[in-house]
Amino acid sequence: LKVASYPATGTLSLPDRTLTPDASLRADEVEHLRYEPQIGTVKPLIVGLEIRADDNSSKPASMKLSPSVDPCDTAAGEPLDLQGVVPGLLPNEIGAGAVDACETAVKAYPDVPRFRYELGRALLAVGKVEDARTAIEEAAKRGHVRAVFELGYLHATGTGTAQDRTQANALYKAASDKGDPYGMTSWGRALFNGYGVRPDTAKGLDLLLKAAAMGHTYAMNDLAAIFTEGRNGVTADPDRAVAFLQAGVQRQDMYSMNLLGRNYLSGQGVDKDPKMALTLFQRAIDLGQPYAPASLGRMYRDGSGVERDLAEAQRLFELGTMRGDQSGAYDRAALEMQKGDKANQAVAARFLAFAAALDLRKELPEARKTLAKFAAKPKTAALEQLQQELKSKVAATGSLDTQLINAARGVWEEANPRRDLF
Repeated sequence: LKVASYPATGTLSLPDRTLTPDASLRADEVEHLRYEPQIGTVKPLIVGLEIRADDNSSKPASMKLSPSVDPCDTAAGEPLDLQGVVPGLLPNEIGAGAVDACETAVKAYPDVPRFRYELGRALLAVGKVEDARTAIEEAAKRGHVRAVFELGYLHATGTGTAQDRTQANALYKAASDKGDPYGMTSWGRALFNGYGVRPDTAKGLDLLLKAAAMGHTYAMNDLAAIFTEGRNGVTADPDRAVAFLQAGVQRQDMYSMNLLGRNYLSGQGVDKDPKMALTLFQRAIDLGQPYAPASLGRMYRDGSGVERDLAEAQRLFELGTMRGDQSGAYDRAALEMQKGDKANQAVAARFLAFAAALDLRKELPEARKTLAKFAAKPKTAALEQLQQELKSKVAATGSLDTQLINAARGVWEEANPRRDLF
């Protein structure tokens, strides 16, 4: 058989090869013919075939293929994946059933790297970090570009592997060079800010703008921060910043919600509206956003647009801490210290340790500096409490502060946090 009419979009393949427009196949291979449609394709496809006989005569034939989406793609496909087949889900939208769906897909189609990557996403969502890293590495080795980016993310955050910014940047660049918008965003961010690489503001900004134009909300959020504050020589443009955040909110990005809420609270680029800020913060919290609890907590702490409620602020700061927000942990410690003679110094030391432990980018040096000023007694009490909470022992090496910070990190990691939300 010879392919007579190749689909205008998508890819025809057999288990052992991809078919080209003039490809031939045997009659016994027809039942194994596969079609990977372009994202959004729903109509059945007619494939024209030419049946050739031994005497060189031929006869036309056709086959109807109806596109269907594997449950793994539905459950764990990612937005803007260049090799994906669905619009995709954000990390906080992945459900518990995704692991089973993707394990089934990998078993049925071991040669499709996309399913291995989506399995990795599903495993990250349920906290199975080591298994997730293995699946993502396999996908990257087999040519899945988004998996290359994700490996960079794992190295950048120290998730399932040692934290290594140099290796992360190399992987981000590799994904970026292949046109992946996630890779472009992370490599652009590194270049713009000089994260582990010589700064190149112009190139970094260009990559972020290109990724945003492709629809990546994380790039939109980075650009919003740049244009809100006017960073690295880029002129502040609050209106443009808000436009990026509004585009992210329209795409249901919980980070955009939190950032736009801050704009409404401060009145940057929009009319000041604490009620709208509260609504956006709460939406982001409900979606699992790590930093929104502290954003709302500060409103209650300061009585900004709401009645002052320190107990609610404390609850929200603690929620943010357990989601991985170092600033929320720092604010919880500060809230404790503001109690004066009634302050529990061990509690304050505990949350300062969390703040330092969660500060992977070293953006909050005040946490370690403040912790260093505490006496040994409250820090020892905080360490003993954390050690009681730990299911496994953390090596008692280094200074008291180092042991305390390591114990806090261990407690957070054992709580099975969502590592894929940062």
